[in-house]
Amino acid sequence: MAAELPVGPDILELDFDNLSVGSPDRLQLTGQEVRGVCDGADSPVSVSQALGMLDRALDHLNAADVASLPAGVQAEALRALEGAEAKHTAARGRVLAAFAAQGGCEDDGHGTARAWLKWQTRITASAAAGAVGWARRLAAHPPGRPSPAG
Repeated sequence: MAAELPVGPDILELDFDNLSVGSPDRLQLTGQEVRGVCDGADSPVSVSQALGMLDRALDHLNAADVASLPAGVQAEALRALEGAEAKHTAARGRVLAAFAAQGGCEDDGHGTARAWLKWQTRITASAAAGAVGWARRLAAHPPGRPSPAG
């Protein structure tokens, strides 16, 4: 007989690393809303705190034994990571545009955002050019505002 979760907690965190599918104590989630651990009161209150949470989350994913996870959980992780990549592109574009507009590149002795990214973050010249391109595109067409083609 499968165990059911008690009714009551507003937030439930599932530990997929320690859940074995098909075991007699497999969780049955009936009628319970499952939300992320960063919802509600645990939201970051600063950019530094948000970046720390992001770093810890990625460290956790990189250390997880993903090969032992069921294919459905792996698929869920892949979908979430693709969504996170889109959000990363938008966030990096916004920060990079603001950084360049304030002359942050020049403060470190670089003439352009592309040069700064290449030397300060150790990415390739083409990756830096891509980041700058996204920053320009997002500045010209912020998310939520229709583009001229759309």
